[in-house]
Amino acid sequence: MLEVGFTNRLEKVSSEIAKQIAATQSESARHALAYRRFEETFLDSYYLIPNIQRVIRSVYDQNGNPVQGIATNIYNNTANNLFQSYLFIRDRDLKPITQHDIDELKAGSKSMSLETASRNFVKQCFERAYNEANLFAKIFGIEPHWSADEASAFAVLKSQQRSLINPANLTPLATNLQVVLQAAELKTVCAVVGWLAHEYLLLDYDDDESSFVRYYRELSARLLTESLWPFTDAAFEAELTKTISKTVIANNTLKIGPVVGAVSSSNAYPPVKKALHLLSMFDQAMPKERSVRTSKLFETCAL
Repeated sequence: MLEVGFTNRLEKVSSEIAKQIAATQSESARHALAYRRFEETFLDSYYLIPNIQRVIRSVYDQNGNPVQGIATNIYNNTANNLFQSYLFIRDRDLKPITQHDIDELKAGSKSMSLETASRNFVKQCFERAYNEANLFAKIFGIEPHWSADEASAFAVLKSQQRSLINPANLTPLATNLQVVLQAAELKTVCAVVGWLAHEYLLLDYDDDESSFVRYYRELSARLLTESLWPFTDAAFEAELTKTISKTVIANNTLKIGPVVGAVSSSNAYPPVKKALHLLSMFDQAMPKERSVRTSKLFETCAL
């Protein structure tokens, strides 16, 4: 009965708001409808939301970790079904907003610099994920954090991937970003990746940092480690193969110049210059903690 009541109310509230979202082109209006208006209308319940949260907290703790007990076995499927219904309807009815973000990225990558368009897309998606997280917490009474435990709320949410950015789903952000960066110059890829790390991940924050800042740091860490750093590594490896590994060096390439002021000179092999240039780019785009990866790149260049 609880699942039916939840789904029916969700369908009623969400479908009405979805019509209003589709009818307006104002981004501020869409945002207000998708979050503030949806929250006010959906949470206006005397019994449904408290009962939903009681069931969820019988299965997960405040951070989404599984709890032990008889009630867990009883309500586990119900909790997961509630999550599934919620994510399905949110994803379906917010399609205009999701598609608008993607269209803005594609259009911006042509009308402005690709780096700027990518930054704007990341910021928009992070804001979307933060808002979805807050809404989810108010409805279900938990705040799922990253967890490798397959029984956690995070794992359950991640297994139900859709197109809408949510606390456990950064795949649409990573996929669409990599699509536009795939054909970009390597320096642009480095600029975007370096900006993301320095903007949110590497700054020294004090103990009073806001939940907003902490959340963005978590999103940045996950996006970089799960997607963008491996993507950048592959881009460098491809450039190394194309410009260095397969380069044919002519016998007369290296020339020693005259000694001037007791200092000799030479035109180092072009591949060596290219390798040093790539290493400099890589070093500027990556935090020092990835020095192991840099060492491997040095070895590749040397070979």
